Amino acid sequence: MAIETISRQGWFSRLKGAFFGILFGLIFVAGAAALQFWNEGRTLRQARLLEAGRQDVVELSAMGAESRRAGGLAYVHGELRADGQRLDPEFNQVAEGLGLRRRVEMFQWKERKETKEETSVGGSKTTRTRYYYEQVWDDELIDSDRFQEAAGHQNPERMPFESQTWKVEKASLADLQVEPEVLSEVGGWRPMAPQADRLPGNLAASLGVEADRLTTVNGEPQIGDVRIHFERLPDGPVSVVGRVQGDRLGVERRELGELLLLERGEHSAEQLFSAAESRNSGLGWAIRVGGFVLMWIGFGMVFGPLAVFADILPFLGRLTRMVTGLISGVLAGLISFVAIASGWLYHRPWLLGLIVIAIAGLIAWIGLRARKPTPLAPPSSMPPPPPLS
Repeated sequence: MAIETISRQGWFSRLKGAFFGILFGLIFVAGAAALQFWNEGRTLRQARLLEAGRQDVVELSAMGAESRRAGGLAYVHGELRADGQRLDPEFNQVAEGLGLRRRVEMFQWKERKETKEETSVGGSKTTRTRYYYEQVWDDELIDSDRFQEAAGHQNPERMPFESQTWKVEKASLADLQVEPEVLSEVGGWRPMAPQADRLPGNLAASLGVEADRLTTVNGEPQIGDVRIHFERLPDGPVSVVGRVQGDRLGVERRELGELLLLERGEHSAEQLFSAAESRNSGLGWAIRVGGFVLMWIGFGMVFGPLAVFADILPFLGRLTRMVTGLISGVLAGLISFVAIASGWLYHRPWLLGLIVIAIAGLIAWIGLRARKPTPLAPPSSMPPPPPLS
C-alpha cells in the first residue's frame, strides 16, 4: 500500500528559490575547478612516488645487515602468519588467522519514495510523492521516526547486537615483524560457519543456525529479527613493497607521500607497481569526470532562474532547460579543460616555461616579419615598344 502526498509551489516562490540557487551553483563550479586542479598535483605526486619506489626497491634477500639497520624500501613475499586465535567474547566464537569479523543484519521497515512533478500554465508546480514501505534486511539501523508515515512502520530503536571486527596487532612475514598499519591493508575476508556448541547459554536458547549464520528467525522473519554472519581473515601468502628496518616491515614515508603496496598471493614487485599505477590513473580520471559532472550541475543551478521564468508556459520552460543544459555542459567542459590543463602545467613548471618561451618566440617572429620592408620590384629589362608609324 502506498501513501501519496501533494504539494504546490507558486511561480514567484519558485523563482525566488532559483535565485538563491545561483550562489550554490557558483560554489559547485568553483569547488569542482579547485578539485580538478588539486587532482593533477595529487596524480603527479603519486606517479613520481611510484616511479622513485620502482627504482629504489630491492629484494629482501639482497639487503645486507647494514642496509637493514639503516632501513630502505624492500620487496617481500611469503606466508603472513599470526600466532593464537581471534575471539568474539560475546558469542564465544574463535578463528585462526589474522582477524575475526561479526556482521549483524536486522529485519526492518524501509521507506522508498517516487516523485512526479507537473508544471502548470502560470509557472506553478505540483509535486506528487508516493511513499512505499517494504521489509528488508539491513546492517545499518533505519530511523523510522523520519518516515512520512511512521505509524505501523516502527523499527527498533537500536540493534540488539553490534557489528565488530577483531584483527591482530602482530604478525610475521619471512623473518620480519609486520607493523599494524601494514596489517590494516590486508584483505581477503572469508565466510565462517558459526560454532553453535560454543554459544553462551542465554544466546544458544534464542539463536539458531541457518545457512552458515546465526538467526532469531523462526518461520517467517518479523521486524526486529537478526541474522549474524561471521567471517575470518586467514593467514596466507602475500606480496609487499614497504620499508624494512631491522626486523620490522612498515610504511615507507617520503617527501612525496607514503608508499606501501600489498596484495594477496604471489606477485612480483613489477606487478605491484603496475597495479598501483593503474589505480592512480583510474582515480585521477574518476576525479576529473566527477568534477565535470559537479560543474555541469552547478551551471544548471546558475541558469535555473531562466528556466523557472520560462515555466509560465510549460513547453517554453522545457525548451529552456534543454538549451541551458547544453550550454551548461559546454561551459563545464571548457572550464574543466582549463582547470585540468592549468593544474597539469602548474605542477610541471619546466614545461610551462618552455610553452611561454615558445609563445614569446612566435610573437617576436611575427613582429619582425611585420616590420620587415617589402622589397621594391626590379626595373623591367624589356626593350621599349617601337614608335608608331
